[in-house]
Amino acid sequence: MKAIIKRNLKNYLKNPIFWTGLIVVLISMYQTLAPYLSIHYVKPDETFRKVKMASDGDVMEGCIPATPDKERELWEKEIVKILQDTENGFGMSEAEAEAVIKEKTF
Repeated sequence: MKAIIKRNLKNYLKNPIFWTGLIVVLISMYQTLAPYLSIHYVKPDETFRKVKMASDGDVMEGCIPATPDKERELWEKEIVKILQDTENGFGMSEAEAEAVIKEKTF
């Protein structure tokens, strides 16, 4: 069994397609990981450039800016829809759903 494995490994190493594929994989790995290979030490007087965060995005970039009040309003509407859903939800009326939300508000 060991002899068969050794022979197959030698055959792989003789094959130029193996070496070409290995080189392509190594180059692509280097290109992907190159930004992480450089170390930048911070100097005492150095100022940082502003990094664009995901929260700074625009609607066209897939980020919808919202304040905490707006987020709360959106999830309250979703909860009302779920509470009013008769098939998969609780089947409450709109007034009952609003009462549940007002009751659970901190």
